[in-house]
This record gives sequence, C-alpha cells and structure tokens, in this order.
Amino acid sequence: MVFYLEDAQSVPLKNQQVVLLDRKGKQTLLRNDVPYAVNSDENGKVIFKNLPGNLYTVKLKGEKKNGIRFQVGLTKPKQTILQFVFPKGVGIRKVGERETTTVLQIGK
Repeated sequence: MVFYLEDAQSVPLKNQQVVLLDRKGKQTLLRNDVPYAVNSDENGKVIFKNLPGNLYTVKLKGEKKNGIRFQVGLTKPKQTILQFVFPKGVGIRKVGERETTTVLQIGK
C-alpha cells in the first residue's frame, strides 16, 4: 500500500508517522510483534509493504488528540486500485495522483 501525504499548501509531509490498524481501527497491526508503523519519506511517500488485500484503518500520529484516521485498502476481490474512505470533518482529502499513486492533503 503506497500513498503520498501533503499539507494544505501542497508541501510534502516529511517524517510523518503512520500506524496501520485493523479495519475497525481498534487494534494496531503487528509485524514481528511490533506495531506496524512507518514514516513518510522526504517526498511525503508512505509505503506499507507485503499487505494482503483488505481494508485497513490508517492513523497519522501527532495530528489532533487521537490522530487523524481514515480507511484505505482493497474492498473487493480482484480490485487493484486502493479505495480511501474519509470520515466527515476529519480534514483529509484525495487531491490527485503522483507517479500513479494517490496524493492525500491534510488540513483545511
């Protein structure tokens, strides 16, 4: 699963910690008994490797009290394009693509 993060001024969010949770957002997923979290690179690119097709909750650490949360993943068999589900009022939206990868903008 790969996507980009940027702020409201289209500046890449560097070193943004992103945590992967189960579909309902209740349990942090583990990889080798450690919470599966990654940091965005200097271009705001987030990469979660070797995930089975499923719907996951993604949590951006440091944003708001409990972090910004949204769902992303594959929801149907043979689906190849990631689907993003944003709760109302969460302050994140899909703004386009870069290198055929979705770009998400955080902020107003």
